[in-house]
Amino acid sequence: MKKNVNFLSAVLVLSLSSAASSQLFIKYESRQKYEKDGSSSESSHYFSGKALRIENEIDYKDEKGQRKKQISYTIIRNDKKLIWTIIPEQKGYCEFTFEELKKYAKK
Repeated sequence: MKKNVNFLSAVLVLSLSSAASSQLFIKYESRQKYEKDGSSSESSHYFSGKALRIENEIDYKDEKGQRKKQISYTIIRNDKKLIWTIIPEQKGYCEFTFEELKKYAKK
């Protein structure tokens, strides 16, 4: 599977990696609707201790114009310096180290 990363998640991970070591629990939710093509996305971010979990649901039109929905989960472990993105529909996942993500973000 290709190593694809949601850039918003990448920026969030890099900016909050030091804050993730606290004992604070935070839940952040966002919803966006794009007027141009009618697509939308919803995400929930759960911060606690040394981990961050992001749940994404994207509603979009495929190349044939049919409505599709994709759900993905991203788990970020600050203590292990690892990030996993899981896409159940594709029965696969991607694993990144923080260093790999930083290199990718610089391109």
